[in-house]
Amino acid sequence: MLTRKERIAACVAGLQKLEQQQERYRQEKFRAYEDYSGGTLAKDAYLRQRADIDSKLAAAKAEQDAQEQLLSELEHLAFQDKAQEDDVFNSFAGATELTAELAQTFIKEVLVSSPTEIEIVWKFRDVFGMQGNDN
Repeated sequence: MLTRKERIAACVAGLQKLEQQQERYRQEKFRAYEDYSGGTLAKDAYLRQRADIDSKLAAAKAEQDAQEQLLSELEHLAFQDKAQEDDVFNSFAGATELTAELAQTFIKEVLVSSPTEIEIVWKFRDVFGMQGNDN
């Protein structure tokens, strides 16, 4: 299962491919017109090609609209999660000691690799800005 960030990245990549595909269709349509206006393509053949290309363009545009809607929804959810995360951080902003509730809220696990090396894996982004754990 993909994370929200991965889904957003996939949406953006999909949108870029759809834009490139639409540009290729527009170029194909222009070439068909040039062939028709240059006399190398009959009117009936040109009209069929144009209708086929217009159909492909409309399908690509519909897919682009769907991808843009999905991207908008994913970004909205990410914003809501960020706002909720900020609310949690603000609720503990004045803490002066580590309580069980604070540890359960922010710490996923503590890794002790030697007596002098301890790594804290956060449930949210690293509040100290050293490294993030984007869950």
